[in-house]
This record gives sequence, structure tokens and C-alpha cells, in this order.
Amino acid sequence: MPEQPGTSITTVVYRPGDSTPDIEATQIIAVRAWLLANDIDPRNVPTSTDLTVVTEPDGQRTIHYHRFVLTPEGRRQIDPDRPNEVWTEKVTAPCVIVRLFGKLYRWEPGDGESLVLHPVTEDA
Repeated sequence: MPEQPGTSITTVVYRPGDSTPDIEATQIIAVRAWLLANDIDPRNVPTSTDLTVVTEPDGQRTIHYHRFVLTPEGRRQIDPDRPNEVWTEKVTAPCVIVRLFGKLYRWEPGDGESLVLHPVTEDA
């Protein structure tokens, strides 16, 4: 189905349980490195929730994820509505250019709902 002009596109970066356990462990390591490159502390992002990138019609990308709600001392809080769970909140952050191994990269849509790192030329 073709995209409608002026609509946002949501791409899944990580969804728990989509991969076999051995592949998922490798994927989590890559996603944590990507989060750090986007100035997000991966220790505060649960691996039990989806991580997506939304591309707006103007091309701007934002990362949509859950993060743990922390106390002033930096400890995870218990959810007041679900006392058996850790409290999380849905937040967004800009998806920025990533520098890995001395080269600039940008996340671009790949096959299906996947994302692929593409090199960015110096004059871009």
C-alpha cells in the first residue's frame, strides 16, 4: 500500500521476542550502542518494550521509547498503579547522525520495518 503524503512512518528498531534468543542478545548489544550514540542511557531503557523511530513528513526522525522513572538517587521506582512492576514513562528523543568506527552514519529504512546504517558522505 503506498504511503499517503504528509503521514508519519514508524519503523521498529527493536521489539522483544521478534528474534531467537541468540540473535536477540546480539541485537540488544547493537541497540544499546545506538542508544548511546543518540545520547540515551541504555541502562534506563527496558528491553521488555518496543523501540521505534518515527519519520515525520518533513524528514525529521524521533526515537520513541520507554525509560525507567528514577528516584533523585537514581534508583528505579515501583509503578504506583502496578505495584509488581517497575515504573516507566514513554519519551522521545531526536534521532541523530551516528559516528561509528570513525565514519558518519545515519539510520535509514531497510527491508520491511527494519533500519539499516548508511554511511553519510562528508559533503552531505
